[in-house]
Amino acid sequence: MKRWSQSIRFKLLSIFVLTLLAVLVLTLFLNYYQSRRNMDDFSFSTVLATLAIFVIATVIADYFVKRALSNPLQQITERINGNAASFRNSLDNMLAVVSSMEAINGSNK
Repeated sequence: MKRWSQSIRFKLLSIFVLTLLAVLVLTLFLNYYQSRRNMDDFSFSTVLATLAIFVIATVIADYFVKRALSNPLQQITERINGNAASFRNSLDNMLAVVSSMEAINGSNK
């Protein structure tokens, strides 16, 4: 079960990282095109800011993906355990009713 959640996490993070990488490349291309058009210097501060945003967004996405994958599995497990306990209690109650009915039937004969 742990491998399954890790592979889903890896897929989600890889999709997110590839999307951010595409945005980074597009930003760099547009920045380079704009600097050539205006004959300004190519600004590396924009590149560094974009990389910083990329790293921060990846860390935040990793946290939320990890949290999203751990909570539903735990909730499902708790719900299954609760349903099983409820089912056992229902069976015990039904057995008690059946045994009391048999006792009543036996005393009437």
